[in-house]
Order: sequence, then structure tokens, then C-alpha cells
Amino acid sequence: MGGFGSGAVMPRNQADTQAHRKAPDPRDLFQLIDRAVDEAAEASGRRGVSVSTRIDPALRVPREIDPAHLLETVRKLAGTALADGQGHSICLQAESEGDLVRLTATAGSDRTWAVTLSAPLARRKVLVIDDDPTARVELAAALEAEGFACRTATGAETALHALFAGGPWAAVLIELYLESGDALELAGVADAPVFAMSAADRQISGWALRQAGFHGLFAKPVPIAKLKAALAASAPQSSS
Repeated sequence: MGGFGSGAVMPRNQADTQAHRKAPDPRDLFQLIDRAVDEAAEASGRRGVSVSTRIDPALRVPREIDPAHLLETVRKLAGTALADGQGHSICLQAESEGDLVRLTATAGSDRTWAVTLSAPLARRKVLVIDDDPTARVELAAALEAEGFACRTATGAETALHALFAGGPWAAVLIELYLESGDALELAGVADAPVFAMSAADRQISGWALRQAGFHGLFAKPVPIAKLKAALAASAPQSSS
């Protein structure tokens, strides 16, 4: 798992758990994660197990992720590794990327469990690419009214800049028939779920859409309820 090259590794035996847990600074996320791992070790009842954490110094938890939920997930993940009973060492790693927080627990040298936490879909970023100013503004306003952070682009140049400099994106919406003819190329380079939009009388086959890298097609005006459902279905899910 990448991103930990400069992280501090802090091994602790259960003998010093109580001292380590005294009066942690509640503002210090690193200490809180350490304490959650210690609590899992205590609850497991295992003795002689070396417990450590490896936390990316750049770890950032999106404000939409409840810290209490994060710490409870840490406890459960560490507890699962401890309950496995394999090996005499447990290491929990934590890193963040955009709106995601990745937690990994390793028992011994090869037993691994992982969980990815993501910010709720609301407030996540959506990019709208459309050269029709009315449709572009109306869709952006509708998405923002639903709590999304929305950015717009009119063509290939501004869209490429946004795709690579403004992400990570929860989803990208592209007018299928841009006058510049760049819709398919943009769909191919977007590192996010991509949905096409077009007038009802200008549809193409689902096979062609999938071949181009689109996740789906919406007829204009885009129905916000269906769009929200599609965005929710394409959002990263917690896994274990």
C-alpha cells in the first residue's frame, strides 16, 4: 500500500497501553487512531502481541466523514486482525486520497484486511461539460441545489484542465454532441464515472456508449432524481 514511505512507525506492547492512552489530545487524530488500536488490542485479550500504527503524515479526513465512525472502523478492523490469531504482530495503516480514507490492518506478514471510507455523495464534486450555456447553467444549479459541488466546462480545453487539475471527481457529465466533437475523447481520459447527455432525438446505442467509456446516457433536460441515483450507484463504497 503506497503513501507511507515517510510515515512514523510506532510499535507498542500491551504492557504500555495504559500509559499510552492517558489524556490523548482530542484534536490529534494520530493519537486518537493509536488509542483506538490499543482499545481493540485490550478487548481482544491477546497477550504478547506487538501492536503498531503507520499513519501517512498527510492524512486528511474529509469533514463529511464522522471522526467517531472512523475510529470505530479502526477498532473493528484492528479487532478483526487480532481475532485472526495469526502471527505476533499487528499493524494498522491509514492514508487518504481526495475524499477517501483507506485503512489496512496486517497480521504477521501476509494476512490483510482493508476498509475504504468515502465522504457522502452530497458535497462531492461533479464536472458538467456542455457547450449549451442554458443547459449547462441549469444543470449545475440543480446539482448545487441538491448539495453537490459543481464545476462547469464548455469544451475540450477547459474540460481537460478541470479533469486533471480540479479532481478528484465523483462523476463527469458530458454533452454527447459537443460542437468540437471531443465528447468521446474526454470520456476516455476521465478518471471518474462518466455519463453522457443529449437531446432526446439524438440517442446512440448502449453498446457504443459502453465502448466509449460512458456509464450511461441521460436525455435532456436531465432528470435530477435519476441522475442522483446513478451517481450514488457509481460512488466508491466501503468494503472490508
